[in-house]
Amino acid sequence: MKKIFIASAMVMLGASAFAQSGSSVTLSGVVDAGIENAGGSAETSVTSGRDKSSQITFSGKESLGTGLNATFKISTLIGTDTGSVQGIGNNDMYVGLEGDLGKLRIGRSFDPVYSHALTANGTKGVTGYQTLGTALSDRGIRVSNQVMYITPVFYGLTATASYGAAEANGSRDALGLGVRYVQGPIEATYAASRSAGVNSKYVHQVAGAYDFRIARVSLTVQEDNNLNQDKHAYSLGVTGPVGPGLLWASYDIRQIAGNDNGQVVQAGYKYSMSRRTTVYAQVGFKNSAFNGNSSKGIGAGIAHSF
Repeated sequence: MKKIFIASAMVMLGASAFAQSGSSVTLSGVVDAGIENAGGSAETSVTSGRDKSSQITFSGKESLGTGLNATFKISTLIGTDTGSVQGIGNNDMYVGLEGDLGKLRIGRSFDPVYSHALTANGTKGVTGYQTLGTALSDRGIRVSNQVMYITPVFYGLTATASYGAAEANGSRDALGLGVRYVQGPIEATYAASRSAGVNSKYVHQVAGAYDFRIARVSLTVQEDNNLNQDKHAYSLGVTGPVGPGLLWASYDIRQIAGNDNGQVVQAGYKYSMSRRTTVYAQVGFKNSAFNGNSSKGIGAGIAHSF
């Protein structure tokens, strides 16, 4: 009991000193789990993160005066289905500065091509049918060893520039650029990035979206120069509020050399039980161009944010 009292007192004193320093630390996260069958030869399984990425995140900010802040983020993906954790900070993990001149981040953070894509449901949906990673390239979503700068907003425009050190002889460094324009119901983006590698080439991407209030329509187009002939991919997405939830649908095409174009159709509904808890159901269809057989996947689950 004495040891517990001393430990509790130390935590309280530490928290008090930290608060007085003008710093703040936030613990947040998501626990998402569901059941799905991805079709084909796949067995029905319990899955993690099919609506939101299951994760535990520590983030913080310290005021340095004159509008400048030190920031950090340590976000770790977790497997709700198995309890697996593949390394601390395997999601985002960076330290940086932010102020009137923009944001500087050093560590592991998003690839601009991923963060500037405008899609109905990002990397989520039934496993193997999601837009990013199936029709559109995501190349891992995040870049390690990266320095990223994000400008302030100028008349709706924001720019992002990134450099990721390859840290290997003969390998090209990762480079990225993104531009975003948001004004009222209109959003438009351009991004290009090259991953670290010996023969890596740029992926170019343009995207646009318009919010009609009853529905938001988006279109993203990619050209992936890392592929010999399979270069272009397209994603048309629609999202709209229906009752207390959100209905979404996506039609994706990837050009595949010597074969019919790969096509994916997917849709889902997210029902908000509260501000933090969502139940969801989703379905996906894809033709034989991707893996030799047409298939259908279906799934449902629960996601809770804290």
